[in-house]
Amino acid sequence: MIADHESRNIRVDRDVVAVVLVWRGRVGIFKRAVGGSTHDRLWHGIAGEVRSGETPLVGAARQLLGKTGLLVSDLQHLKEGPVLRLGLEGGVPRRTHTFVAVTESKRVPLLHEQESLRWVKPQRLARFDGQDAGVRDIVLAVTAVLRAGGGVGGGDDVCQAEPCELVGRAG
Repeated sequence: MIADHESRNIRVDRDVVAVVLVWRGRVGIFKRAVGGSTHDRLWHGIAGEVRSGETPLVGAARQLLGKTGLLVSDLQHLKEGPVLRLGLEGGVPRRTHTFVAVTESKRVPLLHEQESLRWVKPQRLARFDGQDAGVRDIVLAVTAVLRAGGGVGGGDDVCQAEPCELVGRAG
């Protein structure tokens, strides 16, 4: 387990946030609509880059609003999870700040880039073909937070695919 990303001289291109939306123990995965992206028609979560000067929490709230129309005040809670280093686009590792957002509402608006939403038990996520890179690792990381009763659980068990490593713990 690596304490910080500089210790191994791995270039981390930029920080991203990944928010896993949870309703009644199920995670929300979205199918991206066709729009000229390499991610078209793939199942994904709520994610995006952290803007300059923005904290990961603010970035997570902005992504949640921009991709679902949900405000933080619409949630039961929004909790920070572990920070992962995932090899995503072009193989460049991204420091991924994970969050879990728990909602009481099954109905979530589908905004511009979403085609559909499915509520899936985390253990059944592997059954969905055509997932965006890192989706399962991110879901595993935040569900470990829920299983641990709010703390970050797991260590090496958080990452199931390569390349992925736990960079730090929230809190």
